[in-house]
Amino acid sequence: LLLSAYVVGLLVLMFAPVPPTPSYLPVYFDKIVHGGLFFVLAALAYWSNLGEQRPSIAWIVVACAALAAVIEVVQSLLRYRTGDPKDFLAGTLGALVGAVATRYVQGGGRH
Repeated sequence: LLLSAYVVGLLVLMFAPVPPTPSYLPVYFDKIVHGGLFFVLAALAYWSNLGEQRPSIAWIVVACAALAAVIEVVQSLLRYRTGDPKDFLAGTLGALVGAVATRYVQGGGRH
């Protein structure tokens, strides 16, 4: 349930109109946000326990990367947003780090 709510919230955030990034923030701030959001998504996906065993890191990263790609394509179609391949890469990297870190914390690196 938490994973589903997070995905809905993520989609609302990613498709809502947003003001430009304030000039006092680093130019790559948007990439940090994407990475962090997908880090949390991957962690929630790992802990979701969909079925009898935890999903594999590969499955989590592929699913998160697919979602990141869809988000960027849809954003590129919206007049008030822009799609950015670097956002896709940041999201995918965040998902990879999130899934690996969560697995390591959960099982001490043994799996």
